[in-house]
Amino acid sequence: MNEAPPREPFEAFFARVVEPALAEKEAARVKAVSDHKKILTWGLGLAAVVLIGSGAAFGPSLGILVAPAVVAVFAFAIGQWTLSKVAKDVKAILMARLSAYVGASFSAAVGEPPAFAEFRARKLLPSFDRQSFEDLLEGQRSGCSYQLYEAHLESEHRDKDGDTTYVTVFRGQLLRVAFPRNFLGVTLVLRDAGVFNALRRPGDGLERVRLVDPKFENIFEVFSNDQVEARYLLSPTFMERLLKLEELMRGKKARAAFAHGDLLIAVEGGNLFEAGSMFEPLATPARAKRVLDEIDTVHAMIDSLLDSPTAAGAVT
Repeated sequence: MNEAPPREPFEAFFARVVEPALAEKEAARVKAVSDHKKILTWGLGLAAVVLIGSGAAFGPSLGILVAPAVVAVFAFAIGQWTLSKVAKDVKAILMARLSAYVGASFSAAVGEPPAFAEFRARKLLPSFDRQSFEDLLEGQRSGCSYQLYEAHLESEHRDKDGDTTYVTVFRGQLLRVAFPRNFLGVTLVLRDAGVFNALRRPGDGLERVRLVDPKFENIFEVFSNDQVEARYLLSPTFMERLLKLEELMRGKKARAAFAHGDLLIAVEGGNLFEAGSMFEPLATPARAKRVLDEIDTVHAMIDSLLDSPTAAGAVT
């Protein structure tokens, strides 16, 4: 069911497609690293001068450390910015070529985030005031389309003076797998909230579903408007794979929903598909292989879900 067509050996593909593109950016990387070191050197030197001057003017105290610390942090931020510009270009090179290599597509920008309204409606995400999205990977697996992207949600807070700050309430990966047919009902798989479970109002006539395995009963709270379908969907195999998903994505607090024809999964934390260190040569197979392994991990995870009784019931 999940067999993919043979693909060109990675070593040959890297040498033919990826290595030449990375080699073109090597001069920019070397310059960025050199600029980074120069900025840090000048910044630390200036911080030392400020520290000595402050000590001479005000005498020894903790207060004289503030200005030098600000100078050092500012210099470090500028240095990192010089590297981040190159890293962004390298990431674009890697993801464009490696996603095509595995039969997927990638876009750093996310226009209309797929199924985002449904993620919100199913209470997989907290309330927020500001949103941003990036890194959309999409494709087909076993006749089902999928979209995976990163979301950053922030809540606005105002202090007594009216000043506004934003606090991150969610940063992580959102995965949508669209099945060819609808589920009979709506089923939510949320994290157990302890004494706060009684305050949950999932809506849509959803009622709590008791899980057979006590291991998962202690981790998740499940609600559905179709108890029979929910027990079928939430097999021990699926629940194990949902927990495994956290490890594969280097995240936490995975939760899910089955609604209409979609399986929706939200995982907090984790940051996929990054370009790696800019202090090492770009055109190395290891750099590209690490990103490829992350893409393959996402596909393997989706395949494992599609291989479960859950998917079999939805696809047939």
